[in-house]
Amino acid sequence: MASLIASLFRNEQMKTPWLLRWAGSRLFVEGGATCLNRRHLFILPTRAGLTYATLIGVLLLVATNYNNNMVFAFAFLLGSMGLNAMWQTHRNLLGLCIEWLEPEEIFADRPAKLKLQLKPGKRPRRALEFSWETPGKPQEPVLISAGLPALAELTLPPMKRGLNEIPVLRLASRYPLGIFRAWTLLRFKHYLLVYPAPSKQAPPLPQAPMGCGRNTAAQRITIDPDYDGLRPYQPGDPPRLIAWRASARGDALFSKRMQGETMSLVWLDWLRLEGRDTEDRLSILCRWVLEADRRQLAYGLRLPDWSVAPALGIAHRRKCLRQLALYGAIR
Repeated sequence: MASLIASLFRNEQMKTPWLLRWAGSRLFVEGGATCLNRRHLFILPTRAGLTYATLIGVLLLVATNYNNNMVFAFAFLLGSMGLNAMWQTHRNLLGLCIEWLEPEEIFADRPAKLKLQLKPGKRPRRALEFSWETPGKPQEPVLISAGLPALAELTLPPMKRGLNEIPVLRLASRYPLGIFRAWTLLRFKHYLLVYPAPSKQAPPLPQAPMGCGRNTAAQRITIDPDYDGLRPYQPGDPPRLIAWRASARGDALFSKRMQGETMSLVWLDWLRLEGRDTEDRLSILCRWVLEADRRQLAYGLRLPDWSVAPALGIAHRRKCLRQLALYGAIR
């Protein structure tokens, strides 16, 4: 895994924006969190700011030509307001702390949300503009103001199966007058694991063991005493069996499975999908994993170079999806 991440990071170095290459390592984020300092920030006048500066120049020419003290005073007033606006724009980003939070699940070719924890510090931050640096595909920035620690939620662009680098994050501000624009580019040294896109036309979920040479009904197994899987709540379940934490994360109640409960066993086998290409097989297996997990069926997964015994639970589901995501990669 480490060698794969290192090779991906070297290959992506050549694709970074010119500002990242010129600014060097000071714009790279270590550990998933950073606090913006002066070395992170850049500031330039906007088109409105250039118009504003031109107006001041014209006023100074008029005041000099006609020796008009009132026009001089007005030009100097506008100049001082512009300088103060430049300071305020830069200060709106200075000291802001940003941390990205690991998303739960990302599937290929589907947009997902990436959450950023914002810590404004001692002063509120106004009209922050968040967007992904995607050359050739300009995005509408997400505007966020934060007076207290807050979460910013950004939609990630669709990604391919496997390990994907987090896109370069552009953070900008035109507050308060819009005549200056302060910005920074942040590149997180982390990769997102993207699962295969679940097939929309997958065959029915297999209900018999694969690769055993006989066509029997779905097997049934007994759950070990230390099994920590969940099942939908059924009327009559005692309160001590209700999984309150898991239930609080959704809209339905779940109960813990007890020793001696039996359940159907399903094998999800790569060989059952002969005649299909690799990505189609992975897509169908991903759909089967999600369906078996939803129906609370104990399922095992068989790939050409890897297999896992039937089980249930969030950890088992993620283990299977991870293998599907990294299939064919150097692990």
